[in-house]
Amino acid sequence: MNINKSDELNLRNPGRGRSYPRENLGACVIFVEDMINKCGESADYGVLQKAMGVQKRSAVFEKKFSSSRQFGLIEFNKKRVHATTLAKSIIYPASDIDRANALIKAFKLPALYQEIIGKYNKVILPSTLANILYVDFHVAENAKDDAATIFIESAKYSAVLDKDNRLVVELKTLAGEVVKEIDKINIQGDLPERDATSTMRIYKGEVVQEEGQHFKLKFSNGQYAQIFIPDGFTKKDINKLLHQIDVLKFDLDEED
Repeated sequence: MNINKSDELNLRNPGRGRSYPRENLGACVIFVEDMINKCGESADYGVLQKAMGVQKRSAVFEKKFSSSRQFGLIEFNKKRVHATTLAKSIIYPASDIDRANALIKAFKLPALYQEIIGKYNKVILPSTLANILYVDFHVAENAKDDAATIFIESAKYSAVLDKDNRLVVELKTLAGEVVKEIDKINIQGDLPERDATSTMRIYKGEVVQEEGQHFKLKFSNGQYAQIFIPDGFTKKDINKLLHQIDVLKFDLDEED
């Protein structure tokens, strides 16, 4: 998500130095879910304020609104507010793992957080994080404690802090393993190989045989992805697959 200079000025709290989320990620998710429940996925800014029961210049509302933009949960265009695909992946996930990964993607979006992650990923966060934000990351002195607290709260909400307070910002698979990042998918390359086959899986301690279709897709780096679609899948299941592809596209767009 790219934030231009005019947007950054709107997101910055005057007198507090560089921009940073002024509400934690959990509060922003609740804010956007509340917006969808009351106004739908898109609403006029003034209508949204009225639906939320706030005055035109509510500091609490503005903090949640600007922070939700930094986390990529809403977009603001021509006086209309739109819930993003990323927000809907969190609020209406196809699976628990989809929600977990969407939260991590949202956590990685604010520019300040990208810099902190770049320095401290897989490292125990220092107890002096607030001072470091002031000295190294140019957060205003009178905002450093607030910024550090919100960062830690957001990290905990997106489950990227382990029991030792180590920052681990990596996507997870269903088995809880790290997803290996793919630089580019070869969209114009060879068509995926496809055949009817069967596979076995362990379910409640028993070996279960499943019939279906097997796809083998070659990536530009020479590696392969393998997908097994069991018989009996529906149009709804296809939509879930398409949704997962959209999530992957969002991740690649973020890296570009």
